[in-house]
Amino acid sequence: MPKALATAEVVLDDLVLEWFTVEPEAFCIGKTIRALQARTVTGASIVSIIEPNRMSRTNPEADTILNEGATLILAGDKNKNAALKRLLATGEI
Repeated sequence: MPKALATAEVVLDDLVLEWFTVEPEAFCIGKTIRALQARTVTGASIVSIIEPNRMSRTNPEADTILNEGATLILAGDKNKNAALKRLLATGEI
């Protein structure tokens, strides 16, 4: 993730990589990627997580717990990424 940017987007044909920061009231806090069924219900994937302490995990396991303040790198098309962001933030698709 570029250090100067809080959010970013990279487009490679139909694949879009987007940065999403887990806000304090986000639905996903304390839940695992598996429990959210992120890829199954939205079609987009969480391909990397950067924690507030700058520890990063590429290709996180399904049992990875999502934490407040973490930056998630999402991969999918624009619609699938938008659905994943809604799921993470509100629990709705």
